[in-house]
Amino acid sequence: MSEPQPTALEHARARWHETNIAIGKASGHGTPLDPYRYAALLDARAGWWDHLGHLADCAAGTGPGVVRDVYAIACTYAAELDRQGAAEVRFCYRIPTLHPGSDASRLGLNIQPGRFCPACERPWQQGRDGTCDVCPDLVYGITPRSLDEAASYPPGKPWEPVAQYPEDGE
Repeated sequence: MSEPQPTALEHARARWHETNIAIGKASGHGTPLDPYRYAALLDARAGWWDHLGHLADCAAGTGPGVVRDVYAIACTYAAELDRQGAAEVRFCYRIPTLHPGSDASRLGLNIQPGRFCPACERPWQQGRDGTCDVCPDLVYGITPRSLDEAASYPPGKPWEPVAQYPEDGE
């Protein structure tokens, strides 16, 4: 007789657990050896959080007009925290992303005080004016998932936010 197949929930929990262990190993206690892998793992765990939340909602029979399951809400919040952590790693290590605007929003650039460049002590912000060679930066491009991929991918381009609303008279 064959062994029973794991349920979708058991599978998702196992993959989440594997990813969580890999994040612990890749974290480097604040200075990851491979920041590309670390950011990719944070994004992967965010995806597993989303999936666990979806499974919890399905199990609870959540639909229009029904309040979401508390565990599902917690999973959604945890996923966003992991995405924010991945955005911080990409910003600090100038790792390219196809979604620099989303990363800027997650990081609260230009509105969240208290974060500074370790070299020149300039506050984290979106603009390039007054930056030093070490200042964190948002970079647009293909996102490598490891140091090896980063060596083979084209470098990203510094990202400047586009003004959402033209000034009067423009």
